Amino acid sequence: MTVYLPANVSEVGVYRPGTRIETTCTLCAGTAGAAKASRGRIPATVAEMTRLWYAVGRAFNGYTSAQLRTGQQALYRHGPEHRVGSAGVWRTDAADQALGIVTYGDYQQLPAAIREAGHQPGYDGGHAIYHQAEPRGTGWSVVNDPLATVTGTRVRTADLEPFARSHNYEHDVYREGAWKTMITVTVTETWDPPGRVLFPAGAKVAGYQLDRPAPVKRTAIGPKGSSAHAFQLATVAQAAAGDGPAGAMLHMTDGYFADLWVPSAGLTLPPSPASAMRAAVEKAARDLQQVKADLDQALG
Repeated sequence: MTVYLPANVSEVGVYRPGTRIETTCTLCAGTAGAAKASRGRIPATVAEMTRLWYAVGRAFNGYTSAQLRTGQQALYRHGPEHRVGSAGVWRTDAADQALGIVTYGDYQQLPAAIREAGHQPGYDGGHAIYHQAEPRGTGWSVVNDPLATVTGTRVRTADLEPFARSHNYEHDVYREGAWKTMITVTVTETWDPPGRVLFPAGAKVAGYQLDRPAPVKRTAIGPKGSSAHAFQLATVAQAAAGDGPAGAMLHMTDGYFADLWVPSAGLTLPPSPASAMRAAVEKAARDLQQVKADLDQALG
């Protein structure tokens, strides 16, 4: 069985210098769990973690499993299964390759290999990590620690138990593929740097977050038209009608719809990067031919 391992979402650098970076471990680990439960179709990124941060109220004094579950219900209409108080249940869950686990515990009870890969090895407070059973051999797990930037530290599952025991085996369970309301984003164009999108005069444009059915913003373009920049064009599919926007969508980087998705129909898109590259190659070839012709003429 192939097990999807979400990319690590690190809390390092999420906040401005001077703030307490340990406050986001629950959300970072839970974001990786969301990716597991949706087979990776919800991006496990700092941006996704930040959206979860807003959903739970932007606290700076730590988050609980209850806040994580409430925020994920608001964002995805799904949440993890919460379990606490049983060593046997935790061991069974931690050994199941189909599950992604967010376990809560005392940071100093983690194996040295994990703490040494982190950025606060001396931290002695509560913590949350994401882990799942390693498919290459029984008794091993791969761990994504929000205090590190390393993805998938491999440790013996039994070595994680002191950490779990320190918080009465409290953990959240994300079952692979269990979240049925899934978003599929198939990127068809990427512009780097972002390309200029033209909005025609009088157009009525809506900006969306992909997991919400109603637009976040709407506007009517003025008589002179308008423009902004996008870095991706993608085909978006929802598991069910009404779950959110679908079809060809542009991911905007600036302007009124910055960080939102807008339908591309009726808009003037930037040139395709592939077309632009072909045009540049063709121009270089023509220039080379001209140089050759000029040399031939000069040499007579």
